[in-house]
Amino acid sequence: MAKVIVLLVGLLVIGFIVWWFFGKHTTQTVQAQGDQEQTVAIEVNGGYSPEQVILKQGIPAVLKFTRKDASSEVQEKS
Repeated sequence: MAKVIVLLVGLLVIGFIVWWFFGKHTTQTVQAQGDQEQTVAIEVNGGYSPEQVILKQGIPAVLKFTRKDASSEVQEKS
């Protein structure tokens, strides 16, 4: 019985890993607005939101990043 439980748990873990790396995940996409200059605000918090930005060719673009992920900040040693 223990071997069956270990087998089932192992198959579940393998299934989760396959889903995590190869599964189709949704991504947030934003299309930049503006005729003279395109501006997009991007939030960094363990990843980028939005993950994809669509820009118009030939129009200058400004990407504004706001970092909210405190774990990646450089800390000074005293």
